Amino acid sequence: MGIFEPIKNLFKSNNEINLQDQSVQLDDVLLSALINGETITRDKALMLPAVSDAVDFISGSIASMPVKLYRVVKGEVSEVYGDTRTKLLNGDTGDVLNAFEFKKAMVQDYLLDKGGYAVVKRNRNEVVGLYHVEPIYVEPYKNPNPVEKYVEFLIYTKYYKKYEVLTLLRNTKDGAWGKGVIDEVSKAIETAYTTLIYQLGLVQSGGNKKGFIQSDNKLDNETLQKLKEAWSRFYTNNKENVIVLNKGLTFKESSNSSVEM
Repeated sequence: MGIFEPIKNLFKSNNEINLQDQSVQLDDVLLSALINGETITRDKALMLPAVSDAVDFISGSIASMPVKLYRVVKGEVSEVYGDTRTKLLNGDTGDVLNAFEFKKAMVQDYLLDKGGYAVVKRNRNEVVGLYHVEPIYVEPYKNPNPVEKYVEFLIYTKYYKKYEVLTLLRNTKDGAWGKGVIDEVSKAIETAYTTLIYQLGLVQSGGNKKGFIQSDNKLDNETLQKLKEAWSRFYTNNKENVIVLNKGLTFKESSNSSVEM
């Protein structure tokens, strides 16, 4: 942020007092987001009510649906009962998560992250457990061949073959990574999140204008400290909405109020 050094030097004169330790800071969240960008994570996206409600509705709806298994014999379709796979997906997964929690977690990872992952535990040819794994612990390793693709997964400290991992991937092109909603519409979510944080700042400050105090005379440290404390109470306590400035002190605006915004 070296481009702001001339501005910082300008505010270091004796008759101009900045209430933030005599340094120019980018307090405005919108300006900061425009300059630096805002990295939107899964947790930040879920702070938005629209995103949180939509993800909860979709994942909860899918998790509550029972999984059924059918087979076709000579053109006739019939449901299969008592199969181990339907028991795992509708009842006990063998993990600490039950079937509902397992499916909901997988769909949430599918929507918000790089994909849903679960390790398939087998006893010979029989599947005996499905263990959900958070995407942060999954690291796919792919071969460079664009035709005969091959992938393994490093989960924690162990490598797993493709058939040993159940994957639920959105918009994948390699069978290893997916593309979540956050990556696909990151700018829209970033705008909504930044607006939410900005509104929170307005509520906390009472919507008052930001600015700095200009003094005709140099203030001693005691007077300066009292002025800082009074100004801090003005922005953090909505009950105190008046500040009396003595002769020689003037307030210079540096941004718009909430009403003007």
